[in-house]
Amino acid sequence: MAHLLFDSNSIDGIPISLQVVIGVCVLSLLAGVYTFLTSDRPIAGFPVLSVDGLKPKISWYTKGNETLEEGYKKYTGKPFQVATGTGHRIILPNRFANEVRNDNRLSLNGAFAQDFFAHYPGFEAIKVVFEHESNTLIQDTVRIRLTQSLGLITGDLVEEATDAVHDIFGEDDQWKNINVKNHVIGLVARMSSRTFLGKPLCRNRQWLDVTSQYSIGVFLASRELRNVPVFARRVMQYFMPSCTKVRELYQTAKGLITAEVDRRTIAAQQALAAGKKPPKTADAIGWMVELAKGKNYDLVAGQLSLSVAAVQTTTEAMTHLLVDIVEHGDIIQALREEIIAVLREHGWSKVALHQLKLLDSVMKESQRIHRPRANLNRYAIDEVVLSDGTKIPKGSRLLVETRMFDPELFPDPYTFNPYRFVELRENKDRGNDWQFVTVNPEFMAFGLGTHACPGRFFVANEMKIALCHLLLKYDWQFVPGKKPGRSFEIEANVLFNPSAELQIRRRKEEVDLSVMGS
Repeated sequence: MAHLLFDSNSIDGIPISLQVVIGVCVLSLLAGVYTFLTSDRPIAGFPVLSVDGLKPKISWYTKGNETLEEGYKKYTGKPFQVATGTGHRIILPNRFANEVRNDNRLSLNGAFAQDFFAHYPGFEAIKVVFEHESNTLIQDTVRIRLTQSLGLITGDLVEEATDAVHDIFGEDDQWKNINVKNHVIGLVARMSSRTFLGKPLCRNRQWLDVTSQYSIGVFLASRELRNVPVFARRVMQYFMPSCTKVRELYQTAKGLITAEVDRRTIAAQQALAAGKKPPKTADAIGWMVELAKGKNYDLVAGQLSLSVAAVQTTTEAMTHLLVDIVEHGDIIQALREEIIAVLREHGWSKVALHQLKLLDSVMKESQRIHRPRANLNRYAIDEVVLSDGTKIPKGSRLLVETRMFDPELFPDPYTFNPYRFVELRENKDRGNDWQFVTVNPEFMAFGLGTHACPGRFFVANEMKIALCHLLLKYDWQFVPGKKPGRSFEIEANVLFNPSAELQIRRRKEEVDLSVMGS
């Protein structure tokens, strides 16, 4: 009887399969304990900050921006540290921004790979971007191919916005409630997918649902993981619903587009072999194949990484912006008048998008209000000594203070002023410093230096085209008696309330937004 239950591969009556499971768990536990003991301790020489008597890690997780503001006041002009879910992090004063931005000893990839668990299953879209310092395929795809194609894809974005707004927001001329975030993410997902994949995939309902859910899910799962004790993460990830969902969505995405990725990969390789280049529009797969230069990459993960970058952050920005506009409703008519005048004169063109200066200002002011109070996420791959002698130890991570709430730079900084950047752009010496896409040490919403967000030019055009449609085609107001409590914080990131509602009704637009040219 015994030989039916146990065999020569068992030890002391324990089946080999169970031994393997136990061994994996023990090794994971030991690895977690080692990581906890070596990397989750405060960094020597920098005070640890918290607020309201909270433990430092809880202070950062629930009141990140308040924690930063307290640190800026308490340690004016001096570094301090916060306890994040993935270890302690040094916060440097803004004066170090230019020193930090391009220092090759300070790695953006290393910081994000750790923050977003790039080596966990389901997070392949993060891994393909940040796994190796030398891997810049996705960044180059955006910076070189997407940005160079902006003039060529305007027509596609306008067409997709026209159709998507009709499908998602509807034609009802009576007031109706909408879940603003759900509607916006649907619009952004379609416009982004039109650019990266083209038709018909950009209108495939299942693909849009998967990419939208995955884009949000990766951020939420990573933030939940940061709140799990270090030693337990590698095991707990397999039991957390958010992580399980991300793994399932990644597999679904692979099933949906692997055949299309393979088809376009072959087409791109054949074109390159014949001395031709892939199309400049609606083919991010072709762009990636060209830039990969024969190296093997997970192009499905690459496509998802583009969606994560384009969908999640743009959706957050757009939903905050729409509520800002409704809350300051007197700006709506001025925005409409600008849009009408510019499009009548220039049509849908690069010049037109640049001339929407009030809209650009409102976008940047909303970004200023809702972005974290620190940026330039970096990991020290070697010790760095700053100009004042401050030592950044090897293996530590840092952020740099922004000045987006500095009253010397932005008077009355906690008040939303839609004309703030229109007025700043009138400065002859620094007018170009205050466009939505411009980065400088005073305003680092898109980062700074060589690691500044390469997709910001696309995002600016996409948002402007979408907002032209939404503002000219609809009236907007709060649900009567129900002004939305619209945001909450997780680790200094201001996230839009997913259940918030607005009311819209269809109006007749003054210009035909589907027509190209002047």
